[in-house]
Amino acid sequence: MDIFDLIEKFKHKFEQLDVSYLRELQQEIIILNLEKYAWSLQNYIIEKYSEK
Repeated sequence: MDIFDLIEKFKHKFEQLDVSYLRELQQEIIILNLEKYAWSLQNYIIEKYSEK
């Protein structure tokens, strides 16, 4: 499973929750951080294996 697909599933699960506005913001920050981490990891892997 692609990590970005998993992040999308988290987004959809979060959207189904009935939570306060502050909690929605916190969930959005979680998603943004996950996406940022996934892109960084992907770039690291590409750089590491493209050197060889």
